[in-house]
Amino acid sequence: MYLGDTSRPNPTFAKRGLRKDLGSPGNPSRCACLGRRETRWHDAIYVVAYFLSGTLGTAVAAQAWQHGGWPAVCASGGAFAVLAMLPLRRGA
Repeated sequence: MYLGDTSRPNPTFAKRGLRKDLGSPGNPSRCACLGRRETRWHDAIYVVAYFLSGTLGTAVAAQAWQHGGWPAVCASGGAFAVLAMLPLRRGA
């Protein structure tokens, strides 16, 4: 099968994506030595925060694109990066 053949799906790419998606929510709880119940709560909070932040980022980027094009999208992405680093500054 060559790359341009779309008659059959490529199972290698599907397996890689599935492994990545299924492994992502469990990562934060593997580091903590918590019980089973606490681990589930941490996983749920992580997944909800992951999807809400993705939704917020998409909404902000769409508005930025509509009002200012690429410069505005890049500025909003930079603003989110700075916001993400603010908790690190408190620890210093």
